[in-house]
Amino acid sequence: MQDFDEGYIKYVCNWQLTPALEDEKINQLIHYRNQLRKMNLLGVYPNRIGFGNISSRVFSGPDFYISGTQTSAILVADESHFCKVYNYDIGQNALFCKGPVKASSEALTHAAMYDADTTINSIIHIHNPEYWRKLLFNITTIPHDIAYGTIELANYIKNLIKED
Repeated sequence: MQDFDEGYIKYVCNWQLTPALEDEKINQLIHYRNQLRKMNLLGVYPNRIGFGNISSRVFSGPDFYISGTQTSAILVADESHFCKVYNYDIGQNALFCKGPVKASSEALTHAAMYDADTTINSIIHIHNPEYWRKLLFNITTIPHDIAYGTIELANYIKNLIKED
């Protein structure tokens, strides 16, 4: 079995525990997230490492809602599985979030995408071997030596988006 370097937070997570957040955008995220889970486009590997996440910009500015870390295994998510990222510093590898769960381990990468293009309003990160085989060598991909959840990945993706 392949050993994955995935599923845990690598950034400095400044998390404020709060009750579940209520917002229509979170309700929309829940709906789409649960559909993706039914389709097995996010979930959990046999080694119990979760994969996939979803986020949506709150309004203009740095704030966005994102699914919580290690919540992809949950069959039916609700408000308690999302948090709000209200600040981040990619260069310092730091993120500030609040809610009943910590932000996804890929939250800093989502932040980089929102920073790169203010017209990006939502991000869906899925894993699907069939889609991957079809797209590999046909679209731009991340080099294998760039690890997930790192400043290097966030900056690489941010630069890709700005170049496009």
